[in-house]
Amino acid sequence: MPDTASQQLIRVLAVLPEIEKRSDALSPGSERPLEVTGRQALDPLAPQPASGIPTETSGKHVSNPTGEIRSTTSASLVRLGKFSTMRRIRAAAFYWTAEVPVVVRIALGLPREPILSKRVQHARAAIGGRDLLEAPEILDRGWSPGFSYLVEELVFGEHPLTPPEKSRAGAELIHRLFAALERADLRYVTEKTHPATRKRLARLLERFDPAPKMDPRKLMDATARLVDGDHLLPTGWSHGDLVFSNVIRRPDGGLSVIDWENADDRPVIADLAKLGAAMPGTEGIEMITGLGPGSLLEEGRSSLGTRDQLVRYYLQELSWWEPKFERARKTNRMATFNSWVGRRLELLAALSDR
Repeated sequence: MPDTASQQLIRVLAVLPEIEKRSDALSPGSERPLEVTGRQALDPLAPQPASGIPTETSGKHVSNPTGEIRSTTSASLVRLGKFSTMRRIRAAAFYWTAEVPVVVRIALGLPREPILSKRVQHARAAIGGRDLLEAPEILDRGWSPGFSYLVEELVFGEHPLTPPEKSRAGAELIHRLFAALERADLRYVTEKTHPATRKRLARLLERFDPAPKMDPRKLMDATARLVDGDHLLPTGWSHGDLVFSNVIRRPDGGLSVIDWENADDRPVIADLAKLGAAMPGTEGIEMITGLGPGSLLEEGRSSLGTRDQLVRYYLQELSWWEPKFERARKTNRMATFNSWVGRRLELLAALSDR
């Protein structure tokens, strides 16, 4: 079977009616055509919600419909995840015409753990509270051989898109993350480094010249100092993918954080580093390094300061470049991959000059 977006959407649309029968938060639909455009299938007759369609479903990158699929789902829109393949599909189905608007997050061909695991539930409970990262309320969850799903409230609003919007949202979230640190039951864990880290970074430098962003000798010196050895780092629950495509500014002005599938127990610098990389310029890392001293990020038995924790995190991110490169190559997202590498090198250069 061809590994196309349409074929993946057909698989998702085949399981949605079963989920709708199972969940009290959903209602079955009747057969109707859905317009296919790129990675999504939309009911063109679905009325628009009074508060506007969530940015997650917006058509900013959508051209004219390229096909049609008939389905009995009651969803208004179904969208595939960025790196979905026929073997491992992630998707989200949006029900904004339901009495209580919801989104159903679906995984096909994956273990049920990514959506339903206890670690995700623990992370949402620990840092997803209303005055912290504000995760949407979970309304239902379930699984069946071949797929798993989670039903949560649908958050309306806009992703921060412009540099000023990202600056404002990023600053709010950084302060909330530091507030979460003060409440967290942190542990100080010795983080082991993968033995192939240095070799992987060396292969990266063979393919990508870091000179415009950072002296390659500085990069490898930082690797020897911060990555080659094991370090005692503050560890706790984190979101795992805290970027602005997972942040929504609601109509009431508040922020909600969505897509918690990557949540886990890991060094707490991870969410701060992701957010710092997503913010414009160096303002994010400057705020983090400014707030770090005197916080639980550095107090206790941590063997590294805030700046060095950030450098170590970005180096480790870059060391895992090869799987990311292959996914980007297969999904025609090489420009995004190159931008990701360049951004990490830019941040490492800024941190090395501080």
